[in-house]
Amino acid sequence: ADAILTGRNRVMSVSTLLDGEYGVSGLSIGVPVVLGKEGVEKIIELELSQKTKEKFGKSVAILKEAIAALKN
Repeated sequence: ADAILTGRNRVMSVSTLLDGEYGVSGLSIGVPVVLGKEGVEKIIELELSQKTKEKFGKSVAILKEAIAALKN
């Protein structure tokens, strides 16, 4: 809240809607961002190892399955 209220940009991990970052679109998931007065100022796209990419991909798949189950 401090970063938004005071306008101090902070790097934080927050759930935000991705639009191609990390190869994901149309899904909100926790990633590092610069959080400031306007909310998410910038999504920080880190270089991930292959193992981390696989784990992130599994998390994305699980989240998509959970959302689909809730819609049914």
